[in-house]
Amino acid sequence: MSKSVVTSRRSFIKGAVAGAVSAGVAPVMAAPAPQNGLPAKWDGEADVVIVGFGGAGATTGIVAAQNGAKVIILEKNPQNHHYSNTRMSGGIFHCPFKDGDPKALKDYAQAMFSGENIDWKEEGEIPEYSEGLAQLWADLSPTNLEFLQSLDPAFIGGSQPGFNKASFPNFPGAKECKYNAYRATYQKRMKNFNQKSVDSPKEETSSGEAFWRCLEEGVKKQGENIKVYYETPAS
Repeated sequence: MSKSVVTSRRSFIKGAVAGAVSAGVAPVMAAPAPQNGLPAKWDGEADVVIVGFGGAGATTGIVAAQNGAKVIILEKNPQNHHYSNTRMSGGIFHCPFKDGDPKALKDYAQAMFSGENIDWKEEGEIPEYSEGLAQLWADLSPTNLEFLQSLDPAFIGGSQPGFNKASFPNFPGAKECKYNAYRATYQKRMKNFNQKSVDSPKEETSSGEAFWRCLEEGVKKQGENIKVYYETPAS
């Protein structure tokens, strides 16, 4: 992985999609509840099948669809009671500043992920994966805000005190990588974390609700390339 660095979400997903397509389309088998509009038995095919419509599932589906894949997302909850962990979170997302040192960001990420580059670390090392993952993080994470705003230009990454620095200042690269995190919002003046935002008009949301609304908008933009089936747990 260190020999061939993946430098974009587009090229990252292509490998996964190519693998799915080369083996033929993926069949879907599910046990739907009767209220979801699907028959008791049904067949579906897609290049990418995602189990769970949370933040990871939505992002995977969006990028796969942007690269031409047909996507099916299976979600066990009904649409009107779909409150994923992402939606109920604080809506904090990592996005280091672009003018930070890329190598320092890779070193810091590797320290976070498994710690081979920390002398006093005694367990948890995964050298066969950590370097490649750290390189991906260094390449992609500084563009996270840009990616979200490409899904919905109204989305705002809100800066908050204490978020513009590395959480582990003694890790390699912590200072030079210019680490940063934002809080998701659609408001120029954000609500505090204790104020209700769920199910509010989009322009009044912040935290996890705003983060989710942005991803949901990104899924909708993919049109027929992504089909979301609610009340459809995979089996």
